[in-house]
Parts: sequence; C-alpha cells; structure tokens
Amino acid sequence: MRIKFLSVITCFLTLCIAFSACLDSDNDYKYTTDVSVYAFGIDTIYGKHYKFSIDQIEHRIFNRDSLPMYADTLLDSIVVDTFSIAAGAITSGDMDTIFVVGEAVDLTAAVNNPVGLGFKVHALDGMTSRVYRLTINVHKQDPDSLIWKNMASAKNFPTAPLNEAVKLLNLGDYLYLYSSNNEVTAYKANVSEPTNVVWEALTLDGMPQDVILNTMLVAFDALFVVAQDGNVYQSTDGASWQMVEGLSGDVQALLTAFPTTLAGIKQVDGENYFCTTDASLQWALGEKVEEGFPTKNIQSTVHQTTNGVYKSVLVGASEKNSDSVIPWFSMDGNNWASMEPSADNYCPLTDKTSIIYYGDTYYLFDAGLYAFYSSPNGLVWKMETGKIRFPYSLRDALGYSAAIDKNNFIWIVGGGNGIISNQLWRGRINRLGFERQ
Repeated sequence: MRIKFLSVITCFLTLCIAFSACLDSDNDYKYTTDVSVYAFGIDTIYGKHYKFSIDQIEHRIFNRDSLPMYADTLLDSIVVDTFSIAAGAITSGDMDTIFVVGEAVDLTAAVNNPVGLGFKVHALDGMTSRVYRLTINVHKQDPDSLIWKNMASAKNFPTAPLNEAVKLLNLGDYLYLYSSNNEVTAYKANVSEPTNVVWEALTLDGMPQDVILNTMLVAFDALFVVAQDGNVYQSTDGASWQMVEGLSGDVQALLTAFPTTLAGIKQVDGENYFCTTDASLQWALGEKVEEGFPTKNIQSTVHQTTNGVYKSVLVGASEKNSDSVIPWFSMDGNNWASMEPSADNYCPLTDKTSIIYYGDTYYLFDAGLYAFYSSPNGLVWKMETGKIRFPYSLRDALGYSAAIDKNNFIWIVGGGNGIISNQLWRGRINRLGFERQ
C-alpha cells in the first residue's frame, strides 16, 4: 500500500519529537540525519536475483548486470524486497507518496532511463532528505544470439575465386587473407573501424609457393608458416617473408602459439617430437608424438584459464580411424593429452574441422559450415540449433577460414568457385559487445 500526502510523514516525525519532549527533560535526544541508501533489491527475474549497485556520490541506484531482454514486461508490477536506509521514511512519485517495501510497484519508468525514477529518503530529524534515482538496465538485444553481417562489399575485397586452401588471420588491427591455387595470393585490411574496411593486395617476397597455409599462425607479433620442405618462414607485415634458420628443417607442423611460446612438431631420425620455442626462435625437443595425434589440417585455440594458466586445445586429421573429432590439449606445447568425448556427446568427424574458444565456450565447426558444436570443457559436445548458427549462404563454400579480432568479432571468409562469389562475414554474440556499466 502507498500512503498519499507528505503530511503523513510530517505528522509521523512531529509525533516522534513530541514523544521525546515528554520524557525526562534532562536527556538530550538527537535524531539521525543519515539519508543514505545502503541496499536495494527487487524480486527475482526469471528465477534470478540481480544485484543493484549504489553510487553514493551521484545518488544513483542501478544494476551493472543488465536484466534479460523483455524483462521490462515484468517490471510493471514487481516487488521491491530490499530498500535499506538508516531510519526515517521513503517517498516516491511526486515525492509525496510513502513507499512501502514488500508491495508490488510499477518500475517501468526506470527502464534504460538515464534520468531514472526518483525516491526521496527522509531522516528522523524531520528536515534532512536526499533524492536517489533508480535506473534499471535491460538488454535491448538478445545477449546470447550470434548476429552476422555480410562484409563482402568492403572495398577491394578480392573477387578472383579463393581456392580451397585459404587462411584468414588476425594480427593487431589487421586481417590477413591468403589463398593458394598453384600461386599464393595475399591481402590485408585494417578492421579497427569495421564500417570502413579496405582490402589491399600484397606483393609477396620471400615466401615459397609450396607453403602449407593451414599451418600458418600468429606468434610473437608475427606470422609463421611451414613449407613442404620442412622450413619455417616468418613475416611481420604479411608481405616480406624470411626463413627462420633456428626453426627450419624437418618441421612437420606448427601446432599452436601461447603468449610466450610457439609449439610444433619436428622429425628427428624418422620420429616425430613435440617441440617449443620462445622468442629466441630455437627449437627445444619435448615428448615423442604419440599415436592418434593430429598430423594434418591442424587448427588450435588458446585461452587463459580461471587460475591464470594458458591452455591450448587443437583438432585435426589423424591417421587413427575415428568417426568423431578428438580434441587434444596442452598447457606448455610439449605435453599433449587426448580429450576423447563420450559416445553420446561427440562432434562428427569431417575432413576439415576448426575450433575456437569464444565467450567462455569451445566451438567446433566443419567444412560445410552447417552447424556449430559447443562444449564448456572440450569433453561433452552438443550441436547448436538455436541462437548460434552460420549465415545460410556460407554453406558448402569451396574453402573457408575464420579469425577472431580484439573486439570479439568472428570473421569468416568463404571461397567462391567462379559461380558463387567469395564471401566475408563478421559476427559476434551480442553480450560480448555489451559495455560494462
């Protein structure tokens, strides 16, 4: 219930003062002038409590974690179950209506409103008061949907059909795109301003034509790739390449790149060994590569775990027969362990599978780009059928490659075949683009 008229408060405070005057006149009673709000909370939204913060300088009450999309439909009659003050009374509306905690109220006027909905806190001294303004942040977009935008209209995007051997990488503010069809072609584009993407054709110097594009990765602020002869090449600008003497010779693959470590496979006396290097670019041999470890079409992802340690997970084609994707993980690049999924929760094997770690989740997708498979831990996989999906027109692209930029955008290029044009799409899960309040 709300009690109308500010006079009610005045009467209440007057009675308190009068009552005290009837007591022993030798006692000097002082009433608090504290008009701070110490806690605020509302009933659950879809079964979840949302914490509200209080800015005592600006006198604002707000929720940092926005309520779900469409939650505003529940706020026209919701219970404020917490409104903690030192003492006194709270008014709302035109500041002449007593606010009663625990009763349903209409808070829709506070939704995404920077001005906010006002509440006045009255101290027991009858004179001191302060207005707090409530803003309730509600998502305007579905936070869990992956939204795509076609970027193929970006200036100078290559129109010549991209071959099945295609690689897209992110280094700094740039995307680098490589394709090979008897001859390697390369392009780069600054994507720091996605609305103004301009592609530039690169003139390659020092890169052999037989490089294995799917081995290309980013490490130590540079691009690295392996050629068919087992030599490793490096570039800092995507155009000029040099052979790295300390890493070259009998290298079978580059596996992954931690912040301070590059990992690969090197053959010694006919046996394959894991190897790692730091910025000195000299291999150090690790454990022998065990049977079943991927040897071709290797794709990896690296992320920092909750305890601060970096972890890499990779997938690829193996000589061991299997009907499912078997990821492998490592914390250092020298020791790898299988993450074979259960028989009921696996991702079907394809000839080319990619993996990314995105939004605290692992995602696998295949050459057809029909669906994402997701997993919170890399062991139990499920096919995404709702909010996480690919643009339909990317299905069955001749070749594809994906990269993630520093703004959490997934970029995917799909190769054309002379009839279907090359495609470039940019997508992001909405919540990864939300700014924290």
